[in-house]
Amino acid sequence: ANDNGSGTALCLELARVMATSPTVADLSFGFWGSEEVGLVGSRHHARNLADAERARLRGVFNNDMIATSWEPAEKYWLLELNGRSNPVNQAVLAAGDRLGYRTKMGEIFPMGRSDHASFSEVGVDSGNFGWLHRDGFFLEPEYHSSDDTVARNISLERLTVSMEIQGCAAYALATS
Repeated sequence: ANDNGSGTALCLELARVMATSPTVADLSFGFWGSEEVGLVGSRHHARNLADAERARLRGVFNNDMIATSWEPAEKYWLLELNGRSNPVNQAVLAAGDRLGYRTKMGEIFPMGRSDHASFSEVGVDSGNFGWLHRDGFFLEPEYHSSDDTVARNISLERLTVSMEIQGCAAYALATS
């Protein structure tokens, strides 16, 4: 449920809400398969983007494990392949400031391991966002188990915070 039904739910809901929002840039919402076995789907897509299409992308917001109810996962992490600031993670930090969530958020941390890395590898600004352990990358006990269910492992509060931050950030980037 959390890995990664939560990110899928966020993406579907933001697509629904933002479908009629006025923007100066097109919004696209994508889902990739085989992340766990080497970012297969996202790498194939990113590496096969035409140069003109790649140049049109203002950024990729990847949401992975954004609603865990595991209490030690109290930090909203911002991951970028090389730990660099870019328009995507800056929009997320700014959204956190505007919405009053900044104290729950970390700084930009270097890490791949999710679909955002495939886009960073081809020069597209990207970030990966999710709730993880306050002290680092310790994963919830339910990770990749049959206990990762909506009833046992989804926090509506964290899902809502994630949706608010991501929607605010994506909209800001698409209207600038």
